[in-house]
Amino acid sequence: MYDDQSMMLLRLRERRSSLRNLGQLASSTYRRETYSAAMQQFEELLHAASVVSPAARPLPLYYALNQAGRAIAALHAVGSWELKGHGLKAKTDASRINDMTVELQGKESGAFHAVAAATGSPSLPSAVSVEALWASLPEFMDNPLPGSERDRVLRIFPEMPVPGHAPPLIYEATITRLPGIAPEKESWVSSVADIMSNYPLIPPWSVEPMLPRCQQFDETTWDITMRWHISSEQQSTLEPTVESFYDGFAPAYIFSTDRFIRPKIDEENSALPSPLMTWWALLYAFSMLARYEPRKWVSLLDINESAYAVPLEFALHEAAEVIPQLVLGALDGVPTFRNRTITV
Repeated sequence: MYDDQSMMLLRLRERRSSLRNLGQLASSTYRRETYSAAMQQFEELLHAASVVSPAARPLPLYYALNQAGRAIAALHAVGSWELKGHGLKAKTDASRINDMTVELQGKESGAFHAVAAATGSPSLPSAVSVEALWASLPEFMDNPLPGSERDRVLRIFPEMPVPGHAPPLIYEATITRLPGIAPEKESWVSSVADIMSNYPLIPPWSVEPMLPRCQQFDETTWDITMRWHISSEQQSTLEPTVESFYDGFAPAYIFSTDRFIRPKIDEENSALPSPLMTWWALLYAFSMLARYEPRKWVSLLDINESAYAVPLEFALHEAAEVIPQLVLGALDGVPTFRNRTITV
């Protein structure tokens, strides 16, 4: 029996033939041949990543994703589609891996920018730290980099209407694990506002006295119920589903029922790259460090000496798990979700 991960890889293999006459591939033999070759390399590099240790794993992982990007561009990019260079530059000389930065280089001619455009993702706004990239991915919501002070990804649980009914004029949702809120203080709403200002996509919200304001999650975080008041004009644009409202700032990710609000990655509250492109930038940074500064990279993985060893091992494991799913969604042009396994 195939598990979810095996099914993702099987579906990617099936796309080698089923997409050959779709999109931009339909009118170009050269694109089709590039697409097929790049997808084969993607698959083989993913396998290579699974059989090497974390000391070398960033290299095949990043280049697997890079080759998948070439297939995505061949399928979807209008006009220029052949990728030239990484399109990124990493500064690896920081004293902490948290402070390493990744930034665009070459703009449109680089692979990163081209694949972002082909998939409808914002590109990198400026030099972004590894810490910021890490903190903006839902996989690391409970696994921050050591020493990180970045805002974490927040999980949101919308209250959905009964299927078939018209959307309500008020939407409610619980946002979990906001840090440092003290509901017994009158200033708590301002505290929430300060926190939420670091999440660039969230629309204007309210918390009203009749609502359960906060519920303590643990010693340092709180769950909070928020409301969004939807005008008749706004309501008409949200048809046919309430999900479209939440898709604008907390799209489903990995599982169709899991929604997350991602924090900003720079001080300008720039648009966030998609999770696929965020993983791309993060793996690029890791691969550059592993390739050009192997002593530093391997020392970070020293389980007896380094606080980074387990988080980095976890990151590389998560990358191998999620990249096939994100690539499949990029090829299909719609998100792909896993089935949640329920154990009794």
